[in-house]
Amino acid sequence: MSPLSTLIKLFALASCATTALAAGEDTAASATNLRGGGGHADLTHRRAVAAACFYGTDQDVTNSCTSGGHNCCQGQNACSWSGEREVCAGSCNGQAACLRPNVERIAPDSCNGLGACQEVATATTIGENSCNGQAACLGFDGQAIADDSCNNYQACHNVNAPGIAEVSGCNEFAECDEHEFRDSFTGTGAEVTAACDGRCCVGTDACVWTWTKTVGLGSCMGTRACENNGATTIGRDSCNGLGACRGNRLATIGSNACNDYAACFELKAQNVADYSCNGWQSCRRADATNLEWLEGCNDTAECEEREF
Repeated sequence: MSPLSTLIKLFALASCATTALAAGEDTAASATNLRGGGGHADLTHRRAVAAACFYGTDQDVTNSCTSGGHNCCQGQNACSWSGEREVCAGSCNGQAACLRPNVERIAPDSCNGLGACQEVATATTIGENSCNGQAACLGFDGQAIADDSCNNYQACHNVNAPGIAEVSGCNEFAECDEHEFRDSFTGTGAEVTAACDGRCCVGTDACVWTWTKTVGLGSCMGTRACENNGATTIGRDSCNGLGACRGNRLATIGSNACNDYAACFELKAQNVADYSCNGWQSCRRADATNLEWLEGCNDTAECEEREF
């Protein structure tokens, strides 16, 4: 074979290899730097493999980013941390963009801007196309940030969200700056109403009581929904509707329970289980004090005034 033919053949082989890597095929070369390669179980991560994701120390990740031209970890102290992190292509660009972030994985096209993800206190994942902008997620303290979220100047700066699975949205200028996300609020009716700030206890006399009670996010929405409610704990997304949980006597109302007009009005019980008593007057004035948990009763007036 002539030297020219040999060169042509080698060039063709190199082109095929490059195409295979771009398609995210599981090759030995891609597995060296791409955490999990093509075998990762998470579909979002599979999609990210094509964009290249690098796992390791700050120096290892920076070297992988710069040597491959993947547009990540560019800028003074752009990627600086102790231990090991995962950063994907198009992320952590800008001075101190990813300086000391306590986060396991930064998805593609995220954390770009001066101090964008600097000193994120806790987070398992920063989603794709998130935390872009100066100090967008600086000091964030929570479990995770969803895709396409926290993109603007200080959009999620110093957010405190340990009680929810992930923060999403918050894409306006400083929209969630120093905001506290919680899944429940504890106090008197007036205290809980103020703390909810429109996320629960909405409606005329929705939350009226003088003792201490815990109310979940998205609960007690409606006129007199939880007025003089006797439960000590109301879960998330419960007691919604006109007089839904007014005047009842029990210990705990679970999540997604007692929703609709007078669903649990003057109910006497020990506890209402999750996903129970959802229906028009479904458990109105029922007496279930002999049961540890009242379950079901989700049809219209199904258990109204019934004694268990």
